[in-house]
Amino acid sequence: MKKLFKKITAIVLPLFILSGCIEVNLQQIKPEGIGYRSAIEPEETDEELQSGEITNRPSDAIILKNPCLCLDQVAQNIGNCTQVCKESSSVNSFTPHLILETELTSAITNTDLFDLAGFCSTQAGEAEIASCYLEVIDEKRGITSEFEVISYENSEVISIVADEFSEDHTYRLTLVERASGARSRSTQLRFFNEYRDFGPISLMPVNRFKCEYKIYSESIKSDDLAVYNIDTQYYFFSPPDRPDALRESSNSIVLCHNIEMSGTVPINSPLLDEQQSTFITWNKTDPLFYDINEDGKQEVYNIIGDEYKAFTGMDLAPDFKLFYPLTWRSGITDNGSINQVESVLGYYMTPFLDDNTYKAYCPKQHHYYGRSDLFRSLRGVVGVDTEGLYIAKEQGADNYTLINEALLKQIWFYKSGEKHIVPDDQTVAENKIEFYWPADTAEPFIKKKHQMTFSLKFISEVDTFYHMSESRQHYPAHDKRFGCIPMLTN
Repeated sequence: MKKLFKKITAIVLPLFILSGCIEVNLQQIKPEGIGYRSAIEPEETDEELQSGEITNRPSDAIILKNPCLCLDQVAQNIGNCTQVCKESSSVNSFTPHLILETELTSAITNTDLFDLAGFCSTQAGEAEIASCYLEVIDEKRGITSEFEVISYENSEVISIVADEFSEDHTYRLTLVERASGARSRSTQLRFFNEYRDFGPISLMPVNRFKCEYKIYSESIKSDDLAVYNIDTQYYFFSPPDRPDALRESSNSIVLCHNIEMSGTVPINSPLLDEQQSTFITWNKTDPLFYDINEDGKQEVYNIIGDEYKAFTGMDLAPDFKLFYPLTWRSGITDNGSINQVESVLGYYMTPFLDDNTYKAYCPKQHHYYGRSDLFRSLRGVVGVDTEGLYIAKEQGADNYTLINEALLKQIWFYKSGEKHIVPDDQTVAENKIEFYWPADTAEPFIKKKHQMTFSLKFISEVDTFYHMSESRQHYPAHDKRFGCIPMLTN
């Protein structure tokens, strides 16, 4: 890595909202690697080591978070890392280190494993030698590397030498126990050039897929269970956060891949009815969404504020906020039980209201070059046409989806008797707006057997369901749009 810390900063992004010191070297794993036992455990005899197999260690019970890039105990990346680097005793003056904090769930702390040292060490009665390594996947090159855990400080931090990381590459980091194969939850890290031009915020596509849950009922003629219904749930994810494949044992409960095309062993690419780039968000890992100056504000607001003051001579309101994280269901985990998980897909922008009509709209290029000082201030960081983003609920089911404006306006309608009518800016606020899904833009008003009926919802109607209270609008949009996103183009 050529003069990394003169040229590069790192952006880090947890894959899950998921809480550590292990020292890790950057050499490839040695086959003869030896694990480390907890200091409170007695030395096993040869007979004890041969008496049992490796303890079944739980996956998803270790949470990696807050990755920090440190050099000479000084933070070199964007994030909450100043104190972490300052207090880290594993970081010397000459070698850059990547430090990851850990958090353990009760699946470890309430067992004999107790802590990270126990998780990564051979326990009494285990025949196989336990050890942990850090799995690092370079998603740009498609290369997986393994870095062995070689020492412990306080079982709260994982640290690896970071001089082989490259700028503009995304890395997925996971702690793995070798003998049992148990894995931590993953976190993600991306390096950027510190001095890149802070122009428009980078964009990130969002993919959609579905999972089909099998609903059983007891057969009247026997004690067997029979599937009598399928419950469909839609999920969204950004490509770096692609969900992991489920276990084959989960097939009896839920399917998230096409079993007819891909077989019974679950895969995670493609997922069931996966649609790539179903809409676009602003990239959650862009440096402008971080508090670069550690002044309590995301950098994007410093830039907008400077532009606004240059145009008007005035400051924006201290509580001015335009961008919000889009948190949504992104898939499921099946570690012992089936659980739905959420992740941040990216950022969206709050809609604007027309001063005269109070109707919501999303800005286009002509707004950035118009008379509004605020829109002119957004030209540098946004600079793209935007469209509305909507929430819809399947009628008669607990199934929600997101849909962008361009697609929605090709298929939406309200009913007058049996007639389907395309709404306009006035009637959209006066009627129940529906559409048939999956979308058929060629015949949008003819419901097919495979289609379901969805209706638009205000964000407040699903607020408790998706925990999006932070983004609730002060004045509801006339057409129920809750945000603006970069317009999806060819």
